[in-house]
Amino acid sequence: MSGAALTSTTRRTLLRLLWALLAANAVALAGCLTVFLGVHRTTDDAYDRSVPAILAVYDTQVALREAHGAAVASFAACTRLLAGPGEDYQNQIARAGQHLAEVAEDNAAGDDGSRDIQVVEASLVTYTGLIERAHAHFAQAGGRALGTAALRDASSLLEEILDRLDLLRGKQVAALDRKVDGRGRARRRSCYGCCRCSSSAGCWSPPSCSCAAGSGGC
Repeated sequence: MSGAALTSTTRRTLLRLLWALLAANAVALAGCLTVFLGVHRTTDDAYDRSVPAILAVYDTQVALREAHGAAVASFAACTRLLAGPGEDYQNQIARAGQHLAEVAEDNAAGDDGSRDIQVVEASLVTYTGLIERAHAHFAQAGGRALGTAALRDASSLLEEILDRLDLLRGKQVAALDRKVDGRGRARRRSCYGCCRCSSSAGCWSPPSCSCAAGSGGC
């Protein structure tokens, strides 16, 4: 294959990776909106560590996708930066690390969630190494084929990381659901305890009952 044909094929591969990443970003943003709306439907007292952890997981995913997109765009444009795959990439990777630290701080999924966070942290070290390797190849004459191969490996690993973050997010949501359900059951038991009934008026909660201002208590 001639050098021109190889360059054209490599460029098409990079552009396909970039478009796939943009589509994945749109899905991630839709997921963020879904979680945000769901959070506002929960009770105020359920806004504990689970909610910040859920949103921080999504922020981590978005930052990682944007970092990868910045790297792919830099390579596709044949950018030669001595410092690495680009400032945007570096900034987004730093953001991802900060958000992942927030997940660890607010983790409500116990040891299981902590193990997922540790796996993601270790995988990110490998991922950034692959991106640096890709940059080293792209920066050399005749290194585009090897650079593309390293970038594909990085893309595959990124998908594994994002899948792991999806699992972690699900565990945070489950922890929130358990807390909301538990408090709902406790509130219903309290309401039943102060419920008043009569044959003429039926059942009601007196004004002194904390349930009276809600959905009727009884």
